[in-house]
Amino acid sequence: MPKLMHRQIFLLLFSFGIIVNSRAEKLLAEEIICNFSQNWLRYDKYYEAYLPVKNQELRNSKSIHQSISIEKYRHYNLSFKATKGLALFVNNKLVFKKITQEEEEVRIALSSIEPDEKGDVILTFYQPEGELPFYSAAITNKIVEQSQLKEENKNLTLSRDLRENFQGHFILFLVIAALFILFKQLYPKEFLRYFSIRVQENSDHLLPGVFSIPSLWMAFINGLSLSLFLHLLKMNELIFNSSLSFLNGTLLIILFYMIFFLGKYFYLTAMAWLFNYSKVVSYQFSEYIRLLEIVCLIATILLFGVEASGFYKINIKPVILYYSLIIVLIFCVVKVIFLFFRLITRRNLYLFSYICAAEILPLIITVKILLF
Repeated sequence: MPKLMHRQIFLLLFSFGIIVNSRAEKLLAEEIICNFSQNWLRYDKYYEAYLPVKNQELRNSKSIHQSISIEKYRHYNLSFKATKGLALFVNNKLVFKKITQEEEEVRIALSSIEPDEKGDVILTFYQPEGELPFYSAAITNKIVEQSQLKEENKNLTLSRDLRENFQGHFILFLVIAALFILFKQLYPKEFLRYFSIRVQENSDHLLPGVFSIPSLWMAFINGLSLSLFLHLLKMNELIFNSSLSFLNGTLLIILFYMIFFLGKYFYLTAMAWLFNYSKVVSYQFSEYIRLLEIVCLIATILLFGVEASGFYKINIKPVILYYSLIIVLIFCVVKVIFLFFRLITRRNLYLFSYICAAEILPLIITVKILLF
C-alpha cells in the first residue's frame, strides 16, 4: 500500500477521532426525550378531531399540533426553533409568540405550563408563512453540568441517546472516505478526469463507459453521500417510514440513486436515438453525472463537518433544499449545453430541440414536482 494512502487514512482517523470525542461530550449537555418530527397532528373539521399529518402535507401547513402529557414531562423542557411570527398555544391558549426578527432556539420549562384540565394537552404551533418547527420541536432534559446529568440520567426511562445517530453518520462517512481513497489509488487517471474542472470536450478527458467499474464505483459513492446528506438533514424521515432502520434507509436511498443513474442514461439514449445524436450520449451523460456527484459529495462533506463540530444544529427547511437542488440541476444543464457547443459545430433548431427534450424538459418536470 503506498505511503501516501497510509498518511491519508491516519490523518482521517485521527482528525475524526477528535471530532467524535468532542461531539460526544457536547451531546451529554442536552438529550432529546421525545422528538415530534414524526407525530404531528392536524385538526379535521369534518370529524372534529386531531388526525395524523402525512409527511407530504407538512409543506403547505400553517399550523401543526401535538398531544402530550404535561405531568409525564413536567421536569423537562419544550425546545424548538422559532422564527418571527411563530406562536405557541396550549389548549388554544397563547403561551408564546416570537416578535423579533432573528431565528432563535426557544426552551420553555413544561413545569411553567399549567393547563386548565388534567390529562393530555394539545400544543399548537402557528406561523402565517408556514415556517414551523417540523424537525426541531422536541422535549429535552434541562442543560446541567455533566456530573449532575450523570446522576439524573439514572431516572430517565424515555431517553433517546443522540450519539447512536451520530455514530451511524460517522461510520457512513468513514465508508465514503475509504471508498474515495481506494478509488484514487486504484484508478488515478479516472480520478483526475473525474475531478477535472474543465468541460470534458474530448475523449482524452472523457470518463470511462457508463457500466465500467470506475463509473459504477463513483455512482455508489455518491449514493452513499446522498444517503448521508439526507440523514443529516433528517429528510429520510420525510421520505421513509420512521420505523425504518438507519441501514435499511441507507440501502434504499442508494437503490433510488442507482435507479436514477441508469434511468437518466437510458432516457438520454432514447432521446439521442430519436434525434440521431447517439455519438454524444456518453459525453453528455458523463458530464452531467460528474457535476451532479461532485456537488453532492462536497455538500455532504461540508454538512457533516458542521454537524460534527456541534456548534450549530442543522435545520434546513425542505423548500430551501428544493431550491438548492434546482439551482444545481440548472448549473449541470448549462455546463452540458456548453459541452454541446464545443462538440457540435452546427447549432440549429434541431440541436436546440434535442437539448430541450433531453435536458430542459426533465428540469421543468423536476421543478413542477418540487415546488408546485
